[in-house]
Amino acid sequence: ILAPAVRFLLKEGYIESRDAFVDQEYPRHVSGVLTHVFSNGSQIFHPSRSSSQPSVSGGAYALATLSEILTEYRLPHVSGPMPSVLILDSTPGKAQLSRTMAAFTAQMRSSLLRYLANAIISLGYTLLLVYYVASRSETLVDHFRRILLSPKFLPWGSKDTPRLYIYSQDDKLVDAQDVEEHVANAKQGGFRVETEVYAHSDHVVHARTDPNRYWTAVQSLWESVVQQSLTS
Repeated sequence: ILAPAVRFLLKEGYIESRDAFVDQEYPRHVSGVLTHVFSNGSQIFHPSRSSSQPSVSGGAYALATLSEILTEYRLPHVSGPMPSVLILDSTPGKAQLSRTMAAFTAQMRSSLLRYLANAIISLGYTLLLVYYVASRSETLVDHFRRILLSPKFLPWGSKDTPRLYIYSQDDKLVDAQDVEEHVANAKQGGFRVETEVYAHSDHVVHARTDPNRYWTAVQSLWESVVQQSLTS
């Protein structure tokens, strides 16, 4: 699912292959990158894969996977600093069975269907936990939470790349305390961190709850970074 994103980044000149010719005399002009991520995403087992590792779909899981793919590429030789911003909406959370069940059954009206779905989810959750313990491998949740604290987890990023965490104290799917723990870790790691905390909005609907507040926060951060790049 990430192949189109990689092709776009290559086509537009945001990344290039490591063996590409570097023209030192005529550097490229590349506009900035605003990375906007919603939720943790999901994870599934894909039977066609030779590895038993889960594949990922959407959200922070997909971003962590994209980060690994882009290690095969490099930034082009550009004419100036590339503006970059990271927006994290309702992420990163931690793996919690009760919240996982809530995420998958939120739209189910039948209590019987919810019961059956919760039984299947509980079984899958237990099997995944056994797998990670037996293989002594890092869970996907722990992996992307760690990856997000790496200064170069995206080629155009650094500790100077501002990140905006947008989350809600009333989110039923991602615990606000999990996000706040990551915010604290990012600050301790020297990252530029801003937060936009909602009191009562639901999971990933902050923009619909108060669109003016939401997009003002995003736009203000982006414009400040672009302005800084123009004066540096």
